[in-house]
Amino acid sequence: NLFLEEEAPLSMGVIGGVYFGSQWSPVPKKVRQGYAAGFEVFNHGDDAATRFSDIDVDAAKQHIAAAEEDGFEYSSFVPHQNLYAESTLDALAELGYKVISTCA
Repeated sequence: NLFLEEEAPLSMGVIGGVYFGSQWSPVPKKVRQGYAAGFEVFNHGDDAATRFSDIDVDAAKQHIAAAEEDGFEYSSFVPHQNLYAESTLDALAELGYKVISTCA
């Protein structure tokens, strides 16, 4: 609520699928509220186990697309554990992403 109250910019990561879609979690409602207020929502993959450094373009596209929750426009991707490969970059380009963010 602090970022909403202060109208401060914020980027929020979404792990799609069962992680985001739980009907018991308060997170989806808060993320949607922040997005409506102008916060960025970035894609963080569809699960925490996928090692994007070890998969091909088609598998990367599948995992990235599976994480895209309805109602958000994505342009940024942050891979788990900051692991990615050239195939990840190719998949992101094919899906229309503009930014990959890592600490590596």
